[in-house]
Amino acid sequence: MYKYWMLLSAIMFATSGTQETSGDTIGGGPPAELKKIEFLLGEFRVRETYYVPDGSGQVLFSSDATVSCTESLGGRYVSMAYKGRIPGIAGREALTLITYDPEAKKYRAWWFDSASQVVVQLQGAFRDSRLILYSEPMVVPDIGETRISFEKESEDRVIALYEMKMGDRWVKQLEAVFTRK
Repeated sequence: MYKYWMLLSAIMFATSGTQETSGDTIGGGPPAELKKIEFLLGEFRVRETYYVPDGSGQVLFSSDATVSCTESLGGRYVSMAYKGRIPGIAGREALTLITYDPEAKKYRAWWFDSASQVVVQLQGAFRDSRLILYSEPMVVPDIGETRISFEKESEDRVIALYEMKMGDRWVKQLEAVFTRK
């Protein structure tokens, strides 16, 4: 097996300077579609508003957090590192990786959270100026399909929404206002 990987690595290295690539193949650059999410890059202060999960729109609590968004893995991903505090949870951290899959023509994301052992996988696209990412229904009690969206409000503000599907409608669970530091 070792010889196989060494041979494959040697072939990739030897041909990397001679292949023409569109940016979405091994050896090429990041997918051009990642330019559409550059508004997420930077350091942000975040004001989160959590809602009662019954769809009433009643505010449950608010909290503050920070988010650092950087290009990662050769610019092929946007890495979003979250740090915050939620009442009853000592410190909370999350990491989200977002990329564009040229073959599927969809944005894909993976959300890792210190408050859960479940990795949430999402995929989606832009609708107007809003990136909307949908999950598959999760194997967590009382959590079905979720969607997360990001929209640039101005050069210094991004609005993120976390919603759950309840019946045939989407119910807002969290609104996060990102303000650039």
